Amino acid sequence: MVRHAARTFKECIHSPYSERGTVDDTNTASHNGLRKRCGCARRTWPKCPHSWHFNFKPRGGIGYRLSLDVELGRHIEGKTEAQTEADRIRTAIRSGTFHPRAVAPLDPSANP
Repeated sequence: MVRHAARTFKECIHSPYSERGTVDDTNTASHNGLRKRCGCARRTWPKCPHSWHFNFKPRGGIGYRLSLDVELGRHIEGKTEAQTEADRIRTAIRSGTFHPRAVAPLDPSANP
């Protein structure tokens, strides 16, 4: 019978490192630049009624953070539709043809 060396408490708890010493990111969720800014649980995002937001920064380029609803001028319902639109915008950014929708400047005289 082969006896293994006793493990310390630190070794027994879940470690973010694999046995080869690299970071193990299997427990971290990837959102591919899509997110919601509401208080809904992440697991309900695909069906929650709030707006989808998108962020993307190509290598060597400037970063973009925008609301898909504002950018497209319509409400995006599901996650699949949001992913499709995000892919389209990502492609346009990489090719240099993306121009974000202009946001109307705030009127300083309308300050309450």
